[in-house]
Amino acid sequence: VSKAVEALLGMPVRVQGASRTDAGAHALYQVGAFTAPRRYPLEVVRNALNAHLPPDVRVVDAYEVPLSFDPRRHATLRQYRYLVWNRPEASPFWRRFSFHCPDTLNTQAMEEVAPLLEGTKDFASFSGPAGRRRTVRTVACVRIARKGNLLTFTLEGNAFLPGQVRRMVGTLLAVGRGKLGKAEVQALLDNPRAGTAGPALPACGLFLTRIHYPNFPPSREVA
Repeated sequence: VSKAVEALLGMPVRVQGASRTDAGAHALYQVGAFTAPRRYPLEVVRNALNAHLPPDVRVVDAYEVPLSFDPRRHATLRQYRYLVWNRPEASPFWRRFSFHCPDTLNTQAMEEVAPLLEGTKDFASFSGPAGRRRTVRTVACVRIARKGNLLTFTLEGNAFLPGQVRRMVGTLLAVGRGKLGKAEVQALLDNPRAGTAGPALPACGLFLTRIHYPNFPPSREVA
């Protein structure tokens, strides 16, 4: 994206992103911001960037924002979805966009444990080494939905630790397989230690699907 912006402006520029995603993950909704030396028609900005971007990245809308706008710090909610293909045979169509779980899963057990992962808590167990990063995060909701063989885990929060979503879904799958129960999941929250939850599932099933701001830009769910 930075190279596309530099091609438009004819000068080096720093693009600020709203959220970092794990390598190999996908984004159906992302927000980036940069400072231009002069005003451009917004349609020109969108079309020019798309002309220089690879085919798997597209700018849908462009807006003019105040210089103080910070796409990362001003976001009040981020929504992620993780897709799991749940049947004995792997799907050649969902291979790049989901995690294949061949085991029978107890969806009800996962739904009963999911509320434990909501609220303002120390989620160190669901992240790798945090270094000096604070590990307290607020998770607004954890939802599980099944449509045929496809399981969708939807998680919303103000911000997430690196690998947190993938480890939370990995923990819920362990519950669905019967390897963990409520008490074990509660213990991970009561005794937060880096990397003890999980496993961290592959990034291929992870999608950033929504980012919300109080005033700008308009929040919408892409898929």
